[in-house]
Amino acid sequence: MDGGWGWMVLIGAFFSYFIVDGWAYSFGMMFPEAVDQFDESKGNTALVPTLMYALPMIISPFVCALTAVCGCRKVAICGSVITSLSFIVASLSSTFSLFCVSIGLFSSIGLAMIYVPSFVAVTCNFEKLRGLATGLAVTGSGLGSFAFPPLIIFLMETYAWRGMLLIMAGICLNLLVFGALYRPVTENRHTEVLSVNIVEEVENTELHSCNLKPHETELQVMANENIVKTSGVTEANSMHDSIIAFQEQEKPETTHSQSPHLDDVNSVPFVNTCQGFVKVFWHELHNLVCAMFDKSVLTNGPFLWFCGVNFFIFLWISVPYVYLVDKALLLGIRHQPEFLLSAIGIARTVGQILVGVVGDRPQVSSNFLYGFSIAVTGLATALVPVCMNYTSLAVYAATFGLFVSVTYVLPMMCLVEIITLEKATNAFGLLQFVQGMGTLIGTPIVGRLSVFCCR
Repeated sequence: MDGGWGWMVLIGAFFSYFIVDGWAYSFGMMFPEAVDQFDESKGNTALVPTLMYALPMIISPFVCALTAVCGCRKVAICGSVITSLSFIVASLSSTFSLFCVSIGLFSSIGLAMIYVPSFVAVTCNFEKLRGLATGLAVTGSGLGSFAFPPLIIFLMETYAWRGMLLIMAGICLNLLVFGALYRPVTENRHTEVLSVNIVEEVENTELHSCNLKPHETELQVMANENIVKTSGVTEANSMHDSIIAFQEQEKPETTHSQSPHLDDVNSVPFVNTCQGFVKVFWHELHNLVCAMFDKSVLTNGPFLWFCGVNFFIFLWISVPYVYLVDKALLLGIRHQPEFLLSAIGIARTVGQILVGVVGDRPQVSSNFLYGFSIAVTGLATALVPVCMNYTSLAVYAATFGLFVSVTYVLPMMCLVEIITLEKATNAFGLLQFVQGMGTLIGTPIVGRLSVFCCR
C-alpha cells in the first residue's frame, strides 16, 4: 500500500479524469456549432451536455454495483470503449436525435464507468496517503478543463466538428490503457478488505484466485461509491474513517481461505453463469440503494433542507460551462473565447486546493463556507448580463471557477456537520442523486428561457 504500482494507478486515474472532464466541461465550445448544424433550439441542444453532467451522478449506484461484481479494470476498459464508440457514431450522425443519444446518453454511461473505478482503484492502492492520492488524482479534472477548450477549438477549425469527434474518439480510446493500469494488488500489500455477505444463492460459487471469504466481495471500498467526482482531501479521509467503522461493525466471524494471493484490487467471486452475475449484481445494487434511502437519513430535517438547497443550486451550476462561450460569440467576441472555459478550469483547480486547506481548520464551518461561496457564485452569475466585453467575462469565469470549487470539496464535510460521520456516507449518495436531477432539469430550461427572452 501507499507506493509501488499504486503510483501507476494514480497516474491512470489522473489522466482518466483529465480526459473525461476535459471533454465534458469543454462541450460549450461545440455548443454553438451544434445549434447551427442541427438547426435546433438552444434548449433542446443543451440536453446533450446536461446528460453528460447529470447522468453519471444519477446512475452511479448501478455502476458501483457493476464494479463490485466485475472489478475496476474491466469496468474502466468497457467504459473507454463505449465512450469512444459513442464519439464515432456521433461524428456520423445526420440527425440531432442520434447525436443526442450517442453523445448525451451512451458517452455519459461510458464516462460513469470510468469515474467510479478510477476513484475506487486509487482508494484501494493507498491507505496512509489515501487523501493525498485522491486529491492528486482529481486535479486532472481541473487541468483537463483548462487544456481541452483550446484543443477542441483548434480541432474544429482544422477538421470541422465531425473530424474533431473522430479525434476525440481516438483520445478517449487511450482511457483503455489507463484503465488497464488498475492491475492486481498482491497479498503482501495487505489490501484492506471491506466485507459484505453475498446472497445465499451464490454461496457455493467458485472463488477465482482470490483470498476472500466465501461470502465476501472486496469492492465495498466505500459504503457508497457515489463520491465519484468529489475532490477534497479531507473528504476522502472522512470517508475512510466511516468505512473503517462500518468494517468493524459488519465483520463476519468466518476465516480466510488459504489462496496464494489476492487476484487484484477488484477481486470478486468468479461468477460463471449469467444468472449468478445478475444475482450478485442485484445484491450489490440493493445494498447501495438501501444505504442511500436509509430511514434515519430521510427523516433528518437539516439534511432534507440541505438536499433541497443543492437541488436549486444545481439547476444553474452547469450553465456557464454550456452558455458562456455562446454569450461571448453573441457579443461579437471572436478572439480566443475558449479561454473563458480554461479560466474556469484552472480557477477551479486552485479553488479546490484553497477550500480544502481552509475547510480543514476547526474554527471554520464547512456549511458557512459552502453557503458563502455559493452566494458569491450566484451573485457573479446574476451580473453576467452586464458583462459586455472579454475582460469582464474573464473576471466572471475566474470568480465562478474559484468559488464553485466548494461543490467538489465540501459536500461531504457539510454532511458530517449536519448528520454525523456515521450517516454521511449513505447520505452522500442521495445528495449526489438530487444534484444530478437538478442538473438534468435546469440547463435545458435556461436554454429555453434564452430563446424566449430573445424574441
